[in-house]
Amino acid sequence: MQSWVGHDESELLARWGSPDLVTELKSGEKVYTWKRIWSNQYGVRQGRQTFTIAPNGKVTHWSYENMPR
Repeated sequence: MQSWVGHDESELLARWGSPDLVTELKSGEKVYTWKRIWSNQYGVRQGRQTFTIAPNGKVTHWSYENMPR
């Protein structure tokens, strides 16, 4: 996910598709969140992957939670 930092928002959306959630911050940044369903020997899980977009349309940050390794 680090490789997306510095890329244009339009490139990210073209590759990842529409996010499940878009949050617009007072700073003018946007946070796109994709939810992912996956399973393992312990059952079905839901994780999330997020990217922060600066007002200039560039990816500046990413994070994930509860995703398989």
